[in-house]
Amino acid sequence: MRKIYVTLLMIVLLGQSFSLFAQQTRLSSLYKENRFLINPANAGYGEGLMGYLNYRNQWTNVKGSPTTALLSLHTPLGKNTNIGTNLVYDKTNFVTTVNAKLAYAHDIILATDHQLTLGLGVGINHTQLDFADAIVEDPSDIILANGNVGSTTFDLDAGIRYSWKGLLEIGIASPHVIETVAELRAKEKEFTYDLSRHFSAYVGYDFWIKKDWLIAPSAMVRWLPYKTNLSYDGTVKFGYKQIVWASFTWRAETGPVAGVGFKVADKFIFGYAYDFTLNGLDGNPGAPWSNEIMIGFELDGFKKKFKKLEDDMGRIQQDNELLNYKMDSLENVLGSKMDSLESEVDGVKGEVNELRIKEDEDIKRLQEEIDKLNKDIKDVNDRMIDTNKLKGMLQQITPYRNADGSVGMAKSDLESGYYVVIESFRKIENAWKAVDIWKTKGRDAIIVYNEERKWFYVYSTKFDSLKPALKEMKKTRKLDVPDAWVHKYRIDAKDVTK
Repeated sequence: MRKIYVTLLMIVLLGQSFSLFAQQTRLSSLYKENRFLINPANAGYGEGLMGYLNYRNQWTNVKGSPTTALLSLHTPLGKNTNIGTNLVYDKTNFVTTVNAKLAYAHDIILATDHQLTLGLGVGINHTQLDFADAIVEDPSDIILANGNVGSTTFDLDAGIRYSWKGLLEIGIASPHVIETVAELRAKEKEFTYDLSRHFSAYVGYDFWIKKDWLIAPSAMVRWLPYKTNLSYDGTVKFGYKQIVWASFTWRAETGPVAGVGFKVADKFIFGYAYDFTLNGLDGNPGAPWSNEIMIGFELDGFKKKFKKLEDDMGRIQQDNELLNYKMDSLENVLGSKMDSLESEVDGVKGEVNELRIKEDEDIKRLQEEIDKLNKDIKDVNDRMIDTNKLKGMLQQITPYRNADGSVGMAKSDLESGYYVVIESFRKIENAWKAVDIWKTKGRDAIIVYNEERKWFYVYSTKFDSLKPALKEMKKTRKLDVPDAWVHKYRIDAKDVTK
């Protein structure tokens, strides 16, 4: 009887031990891929909705070892507002812990390319003891009659994050800020489970070589305010075009960790990590190991659309500034001409007729300049309305593979007609893949290149009239692409005025 109470007390107080840091804070060897797990200020650090599901089996060859499931979702909600949620399920022997939190993060622009983010995570922590899973010497022990014993407490995380150009990141987080206490009662015994305040610091930098190859070193330090020893990780990640990556981590307390991962269709992410624990555990000869798998997704969202809107507004502002400059220049020329004419009239009254002829010529020339300026204004306004209507800007692209494996493209004039615009890409390779994917769905598609914007668009096959094009657009919105739209294209420049 006494033996089981001692075992129960030790497990309930696992969180007090720094060596078992992961029992109170989420432990993941893939936190580099989803840094929202370690700091609520990292909510919404991507351009859209991001979701991850991790499963970790720690010390796989040790009976009763911890298993952890992590579910994480976060997204930007506005220009400076981000939200997210983390759900952690952890089971060690007969102790089960569930931690659920909602997070809010607010971005503060310090200067160009410098951003500070403050984050809070609010939720609950539930601890459950299932005596039916306990391993004891005496199965008839009366303590086993307790069944399940659990307690739920309030939990609060806080964090701060600094980033520069999306390359450098420095973050400090504190899980369990309030240090709440859970009370567990078993028969006449009462135990407490204290949530200890933890601290962690993270720093990482992404080095891009020729915009394709990534080398990303990072470091993580964890500590308790009441302990002097530290737990720290050092990681180096290698990647290619954010498509495939491998990482190596050295964890001071246990040893090396190897990780690999890849991205599919530029949206779905898969990862795996293997922990080589060098130190054995008491009663378990040999070095235990740990496995962790991860699946996730990343979707474009508000921040990417907002950046595109800012770029468009910047171009419009440049056009307006040029227009204002021309107007000021014309006003100066006109004022100068009028001053000159008045001076000549006062000085040479006898040459009135000649001056009138010259004045008429000057006025005519000025009128021509005004007419030309008005035409420039109209051209600018037309370009603001729809730059894709300008003649020769759009060309149909037929990609092909060169002998060296690179992708070439043959250009041809885009025929007049109605097209359903499905997707847009920066790179021809991605547009080519998208066309193949649409063909597997039984849907014809072509690639159109916008030479001014340097974008590749995936269009549906041409329609000769608007009605069938609108029908295809509604079908596409319902099945595949909610923001598909119809582009009416005419090579004849007179159609621009309609």
